[in-house]
Amino acid sequence: MSLFTSTNAQEFEQKVKGFTKLIEEENLSIDDVIKKKQYISICSLKLDNSNQKYSDLSKMLNVT
Repeated sequence: MSLFTSTNAQEFEQKVKGFTKLIEEENLSIDDVIKKKQYISICSLKLDNSNQKYSDLSKMLNVT
């Protein structure tokens, strides 16, 4: 699995800090990369269980 799909947003945020040089070379910001991770997480939700609790989603996306 890739880094984008194998971690939740909080774990991803910690791991992505190791790629700051690459992020700078690509003219990205860490916030942009984290938002992409959150978008991928949302798009990867299983549709057969659409009764996601807000607390579960906020934990997965690392938002309050």
